[in-house]
Amino acid sequence: MRTTSAPATPQSSILVVSEMPAEASALASVLHTANHHVVLVNTALAASSELATREFAVILCALSATGNAQLTAIREMRAQRLNSATPLILMLPSGADPAEAMRGLSGGFVDCIHRPVDDYVLQSKVRMFVEMHRDKQRLREVESQGSALLMDGLTGLPNRVLFVDRADQSMRQASRSGGRVAVAVMDLEQIHEVKEALGPATGDELLRQIALRLTGALRRSDTVGRTGDTAFGAVLACDTRDGVETVTTRLERTMSEPFTVGGHRITVGGGIGVALFPEHGNNPRLLMDRAHAVMTIAKQNSLGHLFFDPIHHAHSDEHAETAEMNAEELFRVSAA
Repeated sequence: MRTTSAPATPQSSILVVSEMPAEASALASVLHTANHHVVLVNTALAASSELATREFAVILCALSATGNAQLTAIREMRAQRLNSATPLILMLPSGADPAEAMRGLSGGFVDCIHRPVDDYVLQSKVRMFVEMHRDKQRLREVESQGSALLMDGLTGLPNRVLFVDRADQSMRQASRSGGRVAVAVMDLEQIHEVKEALGPATGDELLRQIALRLTGALRRSDTVGRTGDTAFGAVLACDTRDGVETVTTRLERTMSEPFTVGGHRITVGGGIGVALFPEHGNNPRLLMDRAHAVMTIAKQNSLGHLFFDPIHHAHSDEHAETAEMNAEELFRVSAA
């Protein structure tokens, strides 16, 4: 026997396992509300099938088997990955030996109820687990939305917010280990010309290819992100400046090769600016500002890539420091 009592758009599902049709129907009547989807099955095998296809808020088990047979059935149900942590409530016959209940609890049950069941007690217990399940679902939704908000929808790369966070994490780790972190930036403004000449779809495909090429050129320990409409950045964790030079040179060579999009060969090579932690700044935004300053010079003079130098870039250095101080002052005012 298998019957289902469900609202049009159920939010949570409850699985009831009972070998007695009359009891199953009575339980469904007690538990059915607009917010509950109640699924009834009469064997552990049928329960395992349901548990393999969807996640339940709670499982009520009223199998008549006792002892090892009961525990074996429960272990089979609990083997389903989707519900390995789903709460189980054991429904014991009236006057059952407490030792039986203990065996049930050792099989993964969180609670025991003696039959006949008090409707109010059953509803209260189930409601608690359903609310816990909904909280878990809401948390997943928030986490999912948060992840989506931190990724660039076109390229799948971290966006500027996540990129800055990754840079900050790398800098904290480098501070503890005495290592270096480089922030490399590039602004491929030619993409605007591509979109105007060949259409937005071609420009979008070019951006996707750029993202794939940059990702392939970097190591797993590095992070590449889309930091603006036509801008990309990379966080490079290296122990030495020579190590940063090696990776940056590889990026430069990678970007100098033409892209083929819709039968068109497109070149978007430009300058790459690089700033180092801790030499050139102690926060990601400051490093990005300084890397951007030298990137502009690298593009204008066809230098490939260029490292920030405080001595030769005093003006941009002063501007970046002023911006940082203004931001800190604004934070203090806001917090006051």
